[in-house]
Amino acid sequence: MKVRFLDGSEAKRPTIEFLDRGIGRHPSEFPATLLGLGGTYKVTKFYLIGAFGQGGQTSFAYADYGIVVSRKHRHLLSPGQRDEVGWSIVRQRDLSTESELHKFGRWEYCVVAGTHDIPTVNPGALPFAFENGTLIRLVSYDLPRGSSDVLQPAST
Repeated sequence: MKVRFLDGSEAKRPTIEFLDRGIGRHPSEFPATLLGLGGTYKVTKFYLIGAFGQGGQTSFAYADYGIVVSRKHRHLLSPGQRDEVGWSIVRQRDLSTESELHKFGRWEYCVVAGTHDIPTVNPGALPFAFENGTLIRLVSYDLPRGSSDVLQPAST
């Protein structure tokens, strides 16, 4: 796992990037895995982190939006699955209006209009190599108080 802090919209709202060079996910698997909430697909898979159905999705609540990119290892593709890089953008939309307040917003993620499939790109069409694995980028992440030391250059 590789974690990087990048500039965000404000000094204390960095963009945080997580890169996991694991098995990755096929775009058809995104809704039930990377973008799903409340699932239990990891309960019997001891080689995967997490098992409670919330996982990394809880991190999206502290970012303006998230970007999810994943490519499944080519040797693990199921019959009929093409070698593709899937991607989506995740956000929480406030449902409140002037006349009605809502406690919680609605989670939304980007899909292809008409088919509701996860957007994909051919790996060979990318201007850089993206092997198997998953990249999650939390844009303008709201760090908790006391975490500003993380953003300071190391003193050597």
